[in-house]
Amino acid sequence: MTGEYLENNDSEIKATGATTSTVDTLTAVLDLEMLGKSKWRSIKQVKPAIEAGLVSEGTINDRARAVLQFLKKAGKFDDRRVDVPETAQNLPEHQDLIPALLGPLAKYAAAHGGGSASLNCHYKVSPFDTFSSRLGVDVHVTYSKEAHLFRVYPDMEEGCKNSTGNPGFTAQYWKNSAFEGELFNTNNVPRGSFTTLMDTGVEGKLGVRFTTT
Repeated sequence: MTGEYLENNDSEIKATGATTSTVDTLTAVLDLEMLGKSKWRSIKQVKPAIEAGLVSEGTINDRARAVLQFLKKAGKFDDRRVDVPETAQNLPEHQDLIPALLGPLAKYAAAHGGGSASLNCHYKVSPFDTFSSRLGVDVHVTYSKEAHLFRVYPDMEEGCKNSTGNPGFTAQYWKNSAFEGELFNTNNVPRGSFTTLMDTGVEGKLGVRFTTT
């Protein structure tokens, strides 16, 4: 991740699954391995590399310093809490309001997305808990879930069979987007969603047909 935002302290961040070594990526100025818990940059991998003289402690310090500088520029070490001296229930324009929260996310702390957008937050708090704490014990906050919100639509599974007669779907792959000629790969999946991420068997695909009976 580089650019004007980081000024002269650029950071190199690798996308999910793109890191496949320890020493090479450290010495090649890769500052952060994505995603989540480190696979190639943990103490288990790094300590033996230092002891064998394959990478220096100074290099490790440089990689860590770049990440900390990035976090500092993003304001992650600042206290951004706002001190509001007067509680909401004491404001005249709020006296006649009924404190109510609606929706499936009112009691859920949706602090991040999924996959590469997921984070291990220092803490998370839901809107309901925030309002309840801020308004105090003298105010009863009501809540209704209303319509359920799906993160993703439920998979089609019931009654679906693949080409072998087993539950699921059949995925057929072509090396063109017109589905012409012979397909070069076929596999079966148990539900109505699939991913080809890091699937070397379907590299070069331009068309995929997903079928079930």
